[in-house]
Amino acid sequence: MWAAQDGHESTVRLLLDRGADVEARERDGWTAVMVAASNGHESTVELLLDRGADVTATNADGETALCVAANASVLKVLEQADCLQRWHRRAILALWRRACGWK
Repeated sequence: MWAAQDGHESTVRLLLDRGADVEARERDGWTAVMVAASNGHESTVELLLDRGADVTATNADGETALCVAANASVLKVLEQADCLQRWHRRAILALWRRACGWK
């Protein structure tokens, strides 16, 4: 979490490569992508999203990374990821429905 908070992209990459959980949470429910977004670390946010971070995850206060984004460039990255993640979930659901014979 500290690496994401401070924008140490190479350290975050190393931790993820060594098996760190991209969705690990602090006691108050914050994920690494939330922490990176709230501190304005765009490249770290992009890395975490590329590794599967959920942009819609919420903390104990119900906030997402989109809610706590520190600047417009981070917000733009998160919004694009949110659209892509929603599209991907809908595509998987459509395939599943088709495979099960549902309409």
